[in-house]
Amino acid sequence: KEIMSQMGVTNCVEMDWGQTYEHLTPRGTTIDIVFTPAKHWTSRSLFDRNTCLWGSFTVLSRQSRFFFAGDTAYCNLFKQIGAKYGPFDIAAIPIGAYAPRWFMKDVHCNPEEALLIHHDLRATQSAAIHWGTFPMADEAFLEPALELARVRDVKNVSSDSFFTMGHGETVWVGGVPACDLATVRTDLYGLYLESLRSNPAVLPN
Repeated sequence: KEIMSQMGVTNCVEMDWGQTYEHLTPRGTTIDIVFTPAKHWTSRSLFDRNTCLWGSFTVLSRQSRFFFAGDTAYCNLFKQIGAKYGPFDIAAIPIGAYAPRWFMKDVHCNPEEALLIHHDLRATQSAAIHWGTFPMADEAFLEPALELARVRDVKNVSSDSFFTMGHGETVWVGGVPACDLATVRTDLYGLYLESLRSNPAVLPN
């Protein structure tokens, strides 16, 4: 909050895990925003590592429930969140920046773990985030989306349930995504699967 105030942002709200902010909409209705946990370190400089809380957001209205995981590794917290606040109509779950696993596993989930989060939250739909924007890990730009499709197929989860989106795409809650990468680019997905068959050692783990 102090940093944001210095930048001229005056409506910043500090929260502890489990606290709820009641947002009043222009229509006079309220939306509850709950600051829920996530697994990642925090830092804004070289000298403040883990001095504040990292978290996710649970957004609850009378009509729907939305979960924003943000940037996180997989952990048991999501089962607790799903049990307390779920089921969710839609969730935003990260799928990228997971390689190498020895370095990234404690801060970033891979697509298989993202699918576990989707199930733990009891989400009807999930949109994949945190991938393909800029290089910060060892996997290729498009690998997270293609690997998500592979684990969907293995676990018999449809692309309508957990999907990637195109830049600028809008998906209505409960609607059918039009730009899931592996669905639209079956050629790329096929090449990805073939590369795994020819070299199983590169299979993400």
